[in-house]
Amino acid sequence: MSEIDRHSWAFPWSPLRQLILIKWIVVCGLLAALCISPRLFLHHPFLGPIPVASWIPVLPPPVDMLVLIVILGLLLPIPFLRNPRRMIIMWCVLFFARCAWDRITWQPYYFQYLFMLISLAFVDWQDNPAGHVRRLAVLNANRLIVACIYFWSGFSKLNYGDMIDKPRQELEGIVDASWIPFLSVLWWLIPCIEMGFACGLLTRRFRGMSIWAGIGMHLLILVIYGPLGKVYNPVIWPWNVAMICFLILLFHGNKETSSRQIIWGKQFALHQVIFILFAVCPLLSYAGWWSDYLSFRLYSRLYCHGAMLMRQSVIDTLPDSIRSHVKETKIRGADGVLHITTWAERQLNAFPPTDEPVIKYIAGKLCTLSKEPGDMALLIRPPPNRFTGDKKYIILSCEKLGCGPGVQDAGSGSGGPGSSRQD
Repeated sequence: MSEIDRHSWAFPWSPLRQLILIKWIVVCGLLAALCISPRLFLHHPFLGPIPVASWIPVLPPPVDMLVLIVILGLLLPIPFLRNPRRMIIMWCVLFFARCAWDRITWQPYYFQYLFMLISLAFVDWQDNPAGHVRRLAVLNANRLIVACIYFWSGFSKLNYGDMIDKPRQELEGIVDASWIPFLSVLWWLIPCIEMGFACGLLTRRFRGMSIWAGIGMHLLILVIYGPLGKVYNPVIWPWNVAMICFLILLFHGNKETSSRQIIWGKQFALHQVIFILFAVCPLLSYAGWWSDYLSFRLYSRLYCHGAMLMRQSVIDTLPDSIRSHVKETKIRGADGVLHITTWAERQLNAFPPTDEPVIKYIAGKLCTLSKEPGDMALLIRPPPNRFTGDKKYIILSCEKLGCGPGVQDAGSGSGGPGSSRQD
């Protein structure tokens, strides 16, 4: 039996049919995300765009809307074209440039979809044996992307906050206090299971079991956060559906592909690039050399948290879209606190990247609403210690952020909620 015949017998779909279906799912996932959270790509007075460098000009309205329309227009015909290579390349260049220019668009699902679509540009879409090896190589590159996402998502939850603090907070008041230590142990299994089936997808023996574990996890997420649950962060709903489809299309019935072929494909240069970006770079994020948010730490507690401390005098003058999210507090003499990530999610229908430069940029924009020095300050908490859960809080006044009134007197101290540090 030839390699082609053996492969066709082992898979429910031929490689070409798998890639056609993956193309449809990637495009539908992108369209869903773009339609649910279009404000990530449109001008917002406080939340973007966030250029990667101060010398880069801001894309003004209505140019930002026109660019978004072009992105959607180029994306729509891709699934219908018999040979979409040129259209995929055009779209990927435009989308990459748009995202690379603006940090608010650095979302993990866009990162995944972009490189899956780039890989499809190298497919031989003609149904002939000559392109069979390349089609297998592209499938393996996509398998690596999916497996890496699960692994680093689970790895990020191996920390004190997710394994000790979170179960205590979730279970307190629901179960008897004596049961909390026992149930907390079960909580520890969550990241281990996620990392386990990520590795299992790479193996022939445990691939089938891992597929079902992954599907079960996504269905549970949709039940908890979906339209029948908490109705929370809707942009992740289609992402979870897409991941279920990827699990089935890329791994189901595949008893031929080895872990070595998935991890390091030698027949496809983009495979090595994907290995660096999805397998290596997330590890570099723990040393501060890569974006935390592009390292698939979604719903992990290893992220940078930012909150604006405010006096009542400035709270009373805030727009309703901001004031309704301000909570009472007495931290450092402030009267109210605005949790930036929670508020931004309500504005954008998606979480902003939790990287420190993004938090500081948004805080600086909010500081423009202050009337007097000391009216506002940013309380920022870098990712807590992975092993002890120790947290360090830094409070920066608007003057130290270079925004708001009294910038010329930055560092002189205003006596307000800002300009202090605590560990």
